[in-house]
Amino acid sequence: MAVTTAVVLAFAFPSSSSARRVDPVIHAKQVARHLLAHRGWSGQFWALDGIIVRESHWHTWARNPGSGACGIPQALPCSKMASMDSDYRTNPWTQLRWMLRYIEKRYGSPTNAYRFRVSHGWY
Repeated sequence: MAVTTAVVLAFAFPSSSSARRVDPVIHAKQVARHLLAHRGWSGQFWALDGIIVRESHWHTWARNPGSGACGIPQALPCSKMASMDSDYRTNPWTQLRWMLRYIEKRYGSPTNAYRFRVSHGWY
């Protein structure tokens, strides 16, 4: 069965009938909060959200028709995210792990990346 507006998640039991529908944007935000906490950046969700809302609105499938940038982080080229995992086109975990690694290497933190994004219009 194709699901177009929700993602079916069954964390403990993939074939279980207890799977519930979760909005993909809500799921991506939950993933981001988890990954931020893991890096010690729990208080910086606001900054990451400020970047992502402008870039992709939290959609894994987002694509910039002009540049070809894609995914939640709007990676350019999109294939850069393959360094994290082969499911980079559809998996918010993969896309957000890649994004946070990029942010850490380039800006040091989501807050610094957000400040750059505000002053330059891109990150």
